[in-house]
Amino acid sequence: VIMLHLNVLTRVNLPSKGSSMTNDRLKDKVSIVTGAASGIGLQTLQLFASQGASVVAIDVLSPTNELSNKFRENGNIDYLQLDISLEKNWVQIVDYI
Repeated sequence: VIMLHLNVLTRVNLPSKGSSMTNDRLKDKVSIVTGAASGIGLQTLQLFASQGASVVAIDVLSPTNELSNKFRENGNIDYLQLDISLEKNWVQIVDYI
């Protein structure tokens, strides 16, 4: 898994099946997860948040009510509804962080 950590790509080695993960493995890290409204993006942001990362979740789609509730329950996830294909939006993301 590759995550963007304050404009620097960092490889995160996930444990093999059956091994345990500590809940603070990504503490004090900021992760940007695109495609966060569903699928792999949603699973990735939930994993990173569960490991202590502050997550900036981004998707062009508006989050569902259920997803919005999850974000409110987990105080370290911020959701931005943006189209990442536009350069101006990346400037906004960097400014947000």
